[in-house]
Amino acid sequence: MKSQFINLLHRQRASSYVVHDWSVRPLPPVRKPLTLKTALKAFGLFCTFTGSGLIGYKLFVSLPSYNGPTRDVQNKPIIITQPYSKISRQLLYNLAQHGAHLILADNHWDKCEELRERLMRKYGVKSDMIECRRLELDSMTSIRRFAAGILADFSQLDCVIIQSPSCISSIIAGKRRFTHDGFEHELGVNYFATYLLSRLLIDKLNENKGRLIFVMDTQAADTAQENAVGQSNTSQVTIPLDNINWENDKDYTPENAYQRAQWFLLMFADELTRRNSTEDKKASILIANPRISRGISPEMDKKHVDSKGFWKLLNIFLDVCPRLISRKTSGTSILCATADSSIIDLTDNNIDRKSNSTVHCAPIYQDLRLLISSNENNKTIENRRQASELLWKLSEKWTRLDTHPNALPLPTRQSMRNDSRSDTSVNSIPTVHA
Repeated sequence: MKSQFINLLHRQRASSYVVHDWSVRPLPPVRKPLTLKTALKAFGLFCTFTGSGLIGYKLFVSLPSYNGPTRDVQNKPIIITQPYSKISRQLLYNLAQHGAHLILADNHWDKCEELRERLMRKYGVKSDMIECRRLELDSMTSIRRFAAGILADFSQLDCVIIQSPSCISSIIAGKRRFTHDGFEHELGVNYFATYLLSRLLIDKLNENKGRLIFVMDTQAADTAQENAVGQSNTSQVTIPLDNINWENDKDYTPENAYQRAQWFLLMFADELTRRNSTEDKKASILIANPRISRGISPEMDKKHVDSKGFWKLLNIFLDVCPRLISRKTSGTSILCATADSSIIDLTDNNIDRKSNSTVHCAPIYQDLRLLISSNENNKTIENRRQASELLWKLSEKWTRLDTHPNALPLPTRQSMRNDSRSDTSVNSIPTVHA
């Protein structure tokens, strides 16, 4: 009896050690039948996310490009300043694909050589079709030596693309400083350097009906001109001769210096275009604003006309929204450099000898389209015409082109401040209104 009790006790203890599976097992999913309401919701979500993605792509990713007819630039020398800047990559890649002979002009020799090797690896450009040349825009001596080397080494010159450094990099000096020749830095590297280099190379461009392209900020130029007109209280444009080089430190701000440099560059382009629009001079001067609206394209104008009803409203919406967001790219510069002569507003194409039409200004391109034609003559252009002529003469004197019109020999270095006072006294102009 006692042994039976002990066996029963052992059995109860053994049964207490049994491991039970208490894990929770998920229930099988319940499949709901597909209804029309569910299908419509899914379709609505799909359309919403797809439409938002397309609009976001056009606003933040997509950038327009020129896809029209192009001219032949195979083996033709093209000079590009500021080639290592970020927005210049598209320009260089496009010209390399067209087989142009690229001349990269910059003072950062290591970066220029690195860019040259990259183009050779990526596009298979031959070593003799791309070269680097030193060019310091803050030195008139360096500019003259660069131009002398180009004129000596090349029998023809197809295109020169001068990109304003401050406009391309969006970097403006915070403090007032001067170049090697005594120019205020913004005026020196953006305007006076462009003036001297263009004057030294324009004759070579005229020989081959070349193109001279200025990449600049036209909005900043318009702002500076409006401020000048507002200070003069007249409709005429006034050049501040007493403070043209920012001798008065109290009036200096980095933004004003940048805007004045772009304004002078615009007036110089207009004056050079007018002086160069003669029968024996065939080079064309073009202005390209690098700021371009995302997603915008010239083909949208045709869609507005051809479409009707809902599709017309949709095209207008897709065209207007990207205008709110803009970015600096080289798309317009590529258009000016590679587009066929029938597409571009060239000086030689716009001079009608029979109707005696004249060229009044340099054509301005923005957003891959012509913004202002060279034949346009409005009050704004006319009011600054005399100011452009005066600025031309003043710049010619300050860059020593009046005494040394050729690249070499180099002129003797003089103080720009003394020349400013002598220029005012010689012309006896206490207040100049143009």
